[in-house]
Amino acid sequence: MKREILQMQEAVAGVRETVGLDQFHFYIKEGETVGLLGASGSGKTVLYEYLNGTIPLTAGRVLFEGKTCSPGEKFPFVESVICLGRNSTLIPGLSIAENIFVINRKRRFYEPVWMPGIMYRARIMLSRYAPYMSPETKVEQLSEADRRIVELLRAIENEVKLVYIDNAFQGFGIWEKKRLLDLLDVLKDKNTSVIYASHDAEAYGTHADRLIVLRRGRNIRTFYEKDYSEDYCRRLLFGDVKLPKRRKQLYSTPKEVIGVRRSAQKTGAEKEADTAGATVLSFHEGEVVGLYDMNNRNNLGLLKILLGEEENPGLEIRLEGKIYRPKNSWDAIRNGIGYLLRDFSDLPLVPELNVGENLSLPVLSHNEVRFFLHGKKIARILEKEQGDALGIPEELRKERVRNLDYYARISVYLKRWELFCPKIMLCMEPFANGDIFMKDIILKTLEELAKRGTTILIASQNMNDLRNICEKIYIMNNTEHMEIYSVMREDKV
Repeated sequence: MKREILQMQEAVAGVRETVGLDQFHFYIKEGETVGLLGASGSGKTVLYEYLNGTIPLTAGRVLFEGKTCSPGEKFPFVESVICLGRNSTLIPGLSIAENIFVINRKRRFYEPVWMPGIMYRARIMLSRYAPYMSPETKVEQLSEADRRIVELLRAIENEVKLVYIDNAFQGFGIWEKKRLLDLLDVLKDKNTSVIYASHDAEAYGTHADRLIVLRRGRNIRTFYEKDYSEDYCRRLLFGDVKLPKRRKQLYSTPKEVIGVRRSAQKTGAEKEADTAGATVLSFHEGEVVGLYDMNNRNNLGLLKILLGEEENPGLEIRLEGKIYRPKNSWDAIRNGIGYLLRDFSDLPLVPELNVGENLSLPVLSHNEVRFFLHGKKIARILEKEQGDALGIPEELRKERVRNLDYYARISVYLKRWELFCPKIMLCMEPFANGDIFMKDIILKTLEELAKRGTTILIASQNMNDLRNICEKIYIMNNTEHMEIYSVMREDKV
């Protein structure tokens, strides 16, 4: 019989006002994969932070491989655990081989680094688990999914006892997810325990041995495959609350806001007519458009080009008739381009300011904040006008943002974009890391922006998410030939 690796009894961690772990009971055995299912703010990330050695245990009892972890102390066995969150743990500037074998917990710090041997070992490992990768490739050249694969390969090399995954695979394409889940099977075969935390039960597929429902920091139910019920699980998470069904409405106008054309060598006559290059994509004022790619490559790539985060491969992009070449995301914002963060765990809000003061700040970086702190009068007006719309009780509107719950903080962030009212809103998998309440909050914001004339571009590999709001969907699985799916007519154009 396999022994327990981790056991937690009446564990308390984190700040209870923002929902941490509260009287949490949990155990996991060698080689077991446990799914941890919870809504946003249920305590999944607090458990991640504790096992990563970031925050201490407040109360309760924790045993790891039979050794006790005392309250008031941080988790002392971090060398035996690898935690994968939404941000990569790989070191930029180093190659895949160096990240796996040099940044290695089994290596003693005084051991010399023999690069030929490291490269040889890396080639053997990659040929087995990721043959399309090269050991010399730098971290910066890898996609987000490939970075996760390298992190899991490092876990295999380190022979860790436990891997904790906190929503780290959300928003990846079908084949990317398959490769990652295959590596989890490899870890399982090597007797490594895996905790997979997510808000979506479908994320686990058939890989979880059991599923634990986490609500307000407590383990409220354990499901095994034979007794799992999706409806019952949803009621445990959200109660009997039913969100109103949204009816898609058209706000688009014939005015083209942005057009993307393939660059072509123009003749003298074409220069005058400006007709060279066939139109690939055309987006109009107030239009909500989905960009679907089952592997999330071409669609996310296009949005990153529009945001200035990726080099333009030769597309001619015109914003309101003028050539558009953003240098970076700040340049894109100055041109009226907005974007939703893919990860809401680190919102660009000032925790020490209240709701009105945060709403009065620009939707830019924290470095710009000091130039706008004098606008107290504007802040009070916004606090009064937008407080009701945000659903924040009057007594909390003067509270610091850090004291608000997770959903309220997201609402403040999204309301800032409404006030900014960009020409175009870029959304990269906006629903991937949110539960049904979070999706409803995001849908309300996007609908309000479209009503005001903002063009909404949503990149996703989830067709159902796109059909909930989009007027039309570009299917971008093939870069040479794209199909247009008209959601309003439920057919292809």
